[in-house]
Amino acid sequence: MNYIKITYFLIALIGLTGCDRRDYVTWKCQTSSTNEKNFTMILDGSNLKIGQNQYRYCGSLGPISYFNQECPPIINQSEFIFEQKLGILMIKGVRYQCNAL
Repeated sequence: MNYIKITYFLIALIGLTGCDRRDYVTWKCQTSSTNEKNFTMILDGSNLKIGQNQYRYCGSLGPISYFNQECPPIINQSEFIFEQKLGILMIKGVRYQCNAL
């Protein structure tokens, strides 16, 4: 009986991981720096969009995701570093606090 439950669980797990996850979330990002402008960013599936520019998902290390126009060999050298749970976006050393709309 226990094997049947485990089998159903594994089938359900495989089915869920096989689904194409297509998220579309708009974020408003702002910084405390007076030199930098606030902006809206969109996470569209595995792409990050800011204005007319689109950046590719390069990978993740733990909760941090990395984006760049062309992914570097070492992902933590990407131009955009985003920690979605905290809403923190780093662009070239400038920290932005982003909130999902």
